[in-house]
Amino acid sequence: MHEERGATIYVPGERVLATGVRDERRWGRDVGSVWVKGSNTGWISMTHNWGVSYQAFVALAGQSLSFKITSYATRDTVVGWHAVPPDWSVGLTYDAGVNFY
Repeated sequence: MHEERGATIYVPGERVLATGVRDERRWGRDVGSVWVKGSNTGWISMTHNWGVSYQAFVALAGQSLSFKITSYATRDTVVGWHAVPPDWSVGLTYDAGVNFY
């Protein structure tokens, strides 16, 4: 049985934060915009890399990370507050706990 997931956040690097909003079945063609917010910053717009991968070239180590994702199709926006804890580690994937459906 396939379990439908919400947005997941992958953190591949420490100084350059690159995240992927990944769910092959639901999010693939519906992500319009993505922003990241560190616990000590405002919202930072992320640029589209490829597929459903978005990136922001900012150093956010030691901060909890929140994500705001806007649907391309409906323009609905969801926010995953503190989806990534302040002690996040490079190479791990975190569940943002949000979805459009």
